[in-house]
Amino acid sequence: KGTIQSKEQRFDTMLEQINIRKAQLNQRLLQRKTEEEDLNETLQRCQKEYDDVSKGLEALKQKDQEFSHKAVEWRNKRREAQDVLAKSNDGYGNSIRKVMEQKEKNPGLIGVVSDLIHVEQKYEIAIETALSGNIQNIVTKDEATAKKMITYLKENRLGRATFLPLTSVSGKGFTKDKSILSDKGVLGLANELVEADEMYRDVLSYLLGRVIVVDTVDNGIALAKKNRYSLHIVTLEGEYFSPGGSLSGGRFKNNSNLLGRNREIDDIEKQLAALSEEKKAAKDRIAEIETAQALLESDREENRKQMEQHALALNTAQIHLQRVQEQKSESENAFASLNTESEEMERQVRDITAGKKEMERKRQEAGEKEEALKKQ
Repeated sequence: KGTIQSKEQRFDTMLEQINIRKAQLNQRLLQRKTEEEDLNETLQRCQKEYDDVSKGLEALKQKDQEFSHKAVEWRNKRREAQDVLAKSNDGYGNSIRKVMEQKEKNPGLIGVVSDLIHVEQKYEIAIETALSGNIQNIVTKDEATAKKMITYLKENRLGRATFLPLTSVSGKGFTKDKSILSDKGVLGLANELVEADEMYRDVLSYLLGRVIVVDTVDNGIALAKKNRYSLHIVTLEGEYFSPGGSLSGGRFKNNSNLLGRNREIDDIEKQLAALSEEKKAAKDRIAEIETAQALLESDREENRKQMEQHALALNTAQIHLQRVQEQKSESENAFASLNTESEEMERQVRDITAGKKEMERKRQEAGEKEEALKKQ
């Protein structure tokens, strides 16, 4: 009986120690559970941060691609605007084009004669014949501008050009008997069949004021003979009678004469603007495009900086996420180890409890034997 009681005491001591260890283990399990919940929250936060930064970076990459497409689009538009501006000077000699390219820097340059006048289609050939090479003369506000442009052509060896300063050019107009204009087939003086700004009246009088336009070559011949070949006469088909009796004519090689081109441009630009307005609009468009390109480049640079920042933030978020995942993995391993230890303790408690029951049974048997021996 004493041996059994000693064993029972030892079992009680073991059970008490196990209960103490179990309480400590439960506390550690609770602490680990709290840590795991915190880690789960941190993991979710890091995962969300990582996802948000990834989406932001993807959006910035998409935006950068859009900027790239826009940059290409603006370059194409700028090229188109420059082509429009360049085509507006097609048909002119090299020296004329080079001078007109200086127009922005020299406000005294007004324009080429062909660009400053408008002629009805039926008079185009006659007026262009009457103007001849003068159609590419350049009108300037004053003689100083003309002198400056002549110096520019000389210094750069770009050829020659004729300038018509508004301050010096003046035409005497038609000095013959005006009754001539009532003869058969006469359509009028060339300068009166041209539409232009009032400020160019003297220039047109100088260039066309002595030229009579007639409908047919036969009427032109009759008029020339009647006035003893002293008149400048041009027909609608382009035959030209000079004072003295010479007559020139034929057919244009093509329809790309400057006045015809201007009319075609005017017809097309009735829906857009006049040629001069288109040139100005093209220049303005180029300036706008350059501004847009500069702004776009600035936006792209800002977008690149944001991409770099997002890439750095993404890398940091990824490191945080990996660290939290590692901590969570370690916590899960520790938690599993604690659970294993807890299960082992529970087994030991069960064994001790079973041992105690066995000792109680034996103690009871011993008590019964003791009672029987006392009776005996």
